[in-house]
Amino acid sequence: MLMSLAPILRQTKSPNITELEKKGDVSALINLLSHRDYLIRNGASDALGRIGAPAIDRISNRAARGRIRERLGV
Repeated sequence: MLMSLAPILRQTKSPNITELEKKGDVSALINLLSHRDYLIRNGASDALGRIGAPAIDRISNRAARGRIRERLGV
């Protein structure tokens, strides 16, 4: 029996970090810091750095509410 690969491809599709950065989606980028692919983690980190102060504020707020590694998902 033939099966469609579409559901598998949807699950493995890489996030569009450039688009998330353009939208200023800091929460999504922070969540990507725990992605299994180190290239995705690095890209999210770079994007957060380019966003600057708003991203730093959000990261600081998460860190203030608990242990930083736990809050950032790393």
